[in-house]
This record gives sequence, C-alpha cells and structure tokens, in this order.
Amino acid sequence: MISVLIIDDHEVVGHGVKSLIEKDTEISVDILSFNNDLTKTLSERKHDVYLVDLQMPDTNGIEITTSILHKYPEANVIIYTGYDIKPLFNKLVDCGVSGMVSKSATNRTLVNAIKSVVQGDVVIPLELFQQLRMQNGRNLSGEYRSVLTDKERDILLEVEKGKTNREISESLFTSQRTVEYSLSTIFRKLDARSRIEAVKRAKECGIL
Repeated sequence: MISVLIIDDHEVVGHGVKSLIEKDTEISVDILSFNNDLTKTLSERKHDVYLVDLQMPDTNGIEITTSILHKYPEANVIIYTGYDIKPLFNKLVDCGVSGMVSKSATNRTLVNAIKSVVQGDVVIPLELFQQLRMQNGRNLSGEYRSVLTDKERDILLEVEKGKTNREISESLFTSQRTVEYSLSTIFRKLDARSRIEAVKRAKECGIL
C-alpha cells in the first residue's frame, strides 16, 4: 500500500483529490490542510509520497519540500499545482522534488505519477519536457546548443570516477534528486543514453 499525504490549504480540494486517488486500492491518502501542523505531522508518520500545493497563503511548495526532505531525505515530493511551473522549474529541481503534476491532469495521470516516483522515476509534464528537449538538443550542424554548467561538469566528473548517484550527492553536498535531474539534463544536452556514453561525448566535445 502506497501512503500519500496531501498538503493543500484548501480542505475541500484536498478531500476531492483524496477521493479520486483512493479509487486505486493500492493507495491510501491523508490530508494536511494547515501548514502549522506540518512539523507535528512529519514527526508522527512518514509517507511514501507527499503531494504538495505550490502556492499557499503563508508558505509555498518549495519551503514545504525543503522541510520534508530535511526530515526524510529520501522522501518523494510531487508539486501539484494549477500554476505555470516553468519559471520555477530550476528552483523545484534544486530543492529536490520528485515530480510536477498539473491540477488539470487526469486522475490516471496523477495516480501514475505517484506510482512512478515511488519506483524512483522523475515525473514532469510532457509540454515542459519537450520544451527542455528543444532548448538542450543539437542543431542541424551537429553542434551543441548549450554547454554543461559547472555543476553538471562536476557531476559528470564524479560519474567518470564510477560513483553512484548517492555517492555523488554526498561528494557535492547536494540532494540525490538534484543529481538525478542533472544527469537527465546532461544526457539531453549530450544526446547520450547512458552514463558511459555521456562521459565519452563530453570528452569528444572537450567539455571534460
């Protein structure tokens, strides 16, 4: 049974989402409507997935995600929002979220996202993924449109040493989720399908 905690300042919305998700008999849902209870709720029970609203009156999804991951570093947090997440994408990645789902998404999409992050996958909207792919892909001449950032190069250097994602996160003092997102970006930028291929392409391009 997958346990989910919904954190939303609109109690009616929370109960509506709960009833939809629990149509899947493999998922049980609790609701936290008020941020003041967050610390107490986190101390009482660990959930498999935290479904967090992005905008709330006295806080936001980024702050709540930070609190959750401080308590449970391996927790899975999905930002569930009706707002445009593109301007905040980098911040959400850096704070360690496992996925982002629009409140306009179907119930099946939401349930699949919950099950996916539990299995270790990262979930982002297709539209955003396609936009990132276009930004980070190759042009017709075969030259790369963008080079790796310093952080991405540091991660790739650790990959070259044969380190796991967990070991890389410990070496670079960042979250494992950030390493996973960064590797996905590195693969897209270098048009690579594996860690070995990414290192090889980076060396061919003079990046490493």
